[in-house]
Amino acid sequence: MAKNRVLIVEDEIAIAKMIAMNLKVAGYDIVMFQDGKEAAESLESDHAYDMALLDIMVPGMDGLELLPADLLNIQQQVTEVYLHNDLKNYIVSIIQATRHHEQIALGINPRGTLCLMRCSQAYALIHGRDYVTPEDIQALVKPCLCHRLLSFQNSGSQTFAASILDEIVRNVSVPIENFER
Repeated sequence: MAKNRVLIVEDEIAIAKMIAMNLKVAGYDIVMFQDGKEAAESLESDHAYDMALLDIMVPGMDGLELLPADLLNIQQQVTEVYLHNDLKNYIVSIIQATRHHEQIALGINPRGTLCLMRCSQAYALIHGRDYVTPEDIQALVKPCLCHRLLSFQNSGSQTFAASILDEIVRNVSVPIENFER
């Protein structure tokens, strides 16, 4: 499997090194810049980055200015990642379970549903696939939904919300299919 290349643009060298170290341990190939203009020059000559982590306030050119065209392209690519109808229904089942759980006062709303769907597509794209798997969805349930739950007790507790979401994911039937196009 080819390593994913990650561009890090961060002027705080300690932060950049910490991020790079964690990504290297996870198997990523890292390219770092401390200056936005240098990163932009690199992007002009080398577009082979799978992901970019950008500080918004770096010398030369901030992260928001750095990748506007590429970002729009990536956003479009995310929407083109295939999401099988059974997986759409799986997401809806997880969301419905949050709305009917006895310990949840307010379940996930439609924006949370769309967030989980789009993040699952982005996750698949980052992992080199053009289709979503149930594992993609399961990996993102807590990061996408924890902060959106309002329980009757322990209101605002992320640990409590995470335990409820773990329970829901365990109890919702996982579709078994070939999810490729």
